[in-house]
Amino acid sequence: MVCTFLIMRKKTKPLLVGDILQETLKRRDIPIDCRDQEIVTGWEKTVGPQIFQQTRPEKIRNKTLYLKVSSSAWMQQLQFMKPELIEKVNAALGKQAVNNIFFNVGVIEPQPVKVPKEVFRLNEEDFPLKPRDKRMMQESLAEIKDPELEKAIERAMRKGIIRRKMIDEGKSR
Repeated sequence: MVCTFLIMRKKTKPLLVGDILQETLKRRDIPIDCRDQEIVTGWEKTVGPQIFQQTRPEKIRNKTLYLKVSSSAWMQQLQFMKPELIEKVNAALGKQAVNNIFFNVGVIEPQPVKVPKEVFRLNEEDFPLKPRDKRMMQESLAEIKDPELEKAIERAMRKGIIRRKMIDEGKSR
């Protein structure tokens, strides 16, 4: 008697390239669907620096924006702002891409704050030193024997005095 065994294989659907790519990006901690890249690149501009520091968009799926939030307190605050955020995201994308936002608490990597270089430039002509400031600097520097150290301390003192004047006059950031 001849026995035949039929091996039944479970029929599986072919994997979609988009799903494979999404899984690969997820494993490498690249948490965004590549179709939604424009929301990531313009996120700070879309929501402003304060919300940007506390949130990161993860993906948009079925018109839902999945948003990582730094804390439950921020999540609660953003719940109240949900209609405004949806409006801003859709305006930034130029289409009705989002009609809901799902918040998820997670770790938000801090981004370096972009400060224009001119903020750190002190223009001495705008803040001239008063005679008493110059005298105080000369008295303090008189005891220093090393010329390099003296110049460095003089520069630091001058910047400190100017910065204090800027704060007093309300011109500091």
